Amino acid sequence: MTRFVGRWRRRLMISALATTLITMAGFGLTAASAQASGPCYYSGGTWFADTCWGSPHWIKSFTEEYAVPKNPSKGGATFAIWGGLENGAGNTVLQGVLNWDGSSWSVYPEYQWSTKDYQGTHISAAYNDTITSTLTASSCSSSGACTWTETVKDSRTGQTSTSKPIGSDAVFTELLGGVLEIHSISGCIELPASDHIAFRDLKVVDSTGTSPTPVFGPSTPDPQCSMKVQYSSTSADFIWTP
Repeated sequence: MTRFVGRWRRRLMISALATTLITMAGFGLTAASAQASGPCYYSGGTWFADTCWGSPHWIKSFTEEYAVPKNPSKGGATFAIWGGLENGAGNTVLQGVLNWDGSSWSVYPEYQWSTKDYQGTHISAAYNDTITSTLTASSCSSSGACTWTETVKDSRTGQTSTSKPIGSDAVFTELLGGVLEIHSISGCIELPASDHIAFRDLKVVDSTGTSPTPVFGPSTPDPQCSMKVQYSSTSADFIWTP
């Protein structure tokens, strides 16, 4: 299996952003083949699996749950499990991240734009925990520029990490229901031992105040480990062969 190191970023123009956030190292983005409303699909980069939907209206809130999978049978890999929102240009993302650093799990809110990144406080997580990720907009302009708050919560421990207020001129119309993003790996055995990642209870509200039913497009941008995607409008499951 090819070893993956680093992150691939979209080759797109950078939008102007209003933010007072600190800069930190973050997660890479990958390229979408469709930006219009409806299912969207990704290719290339370091994403092993994802589900994507383009909303006809900008999005005001998104909530979902992740199950923390089993630890990998063999350590060494680093990867992230997340869902979130992206703008149409593909250079700005809001995400609640469940991260495996090679030996342990942590979860935190993240905001990435251009080559810059903000991460909220990391809290620890463990196998079988349920993580709830919530992205909420306020003080929105008529065009969809908003102030965002991101929160992740571990239901077992009750620990919560909430972002600083995020002021962004980016308008979020693309919904990532689930993503498995690999930072480095030397074999499929370094993925979670359960051979399964689950996303549940996806809920979205758009600028009209309604809750649309997403029609996701599933992708396996890097088709290793026999990765498969099963999905509905409110869930996603990534299944593979170790």
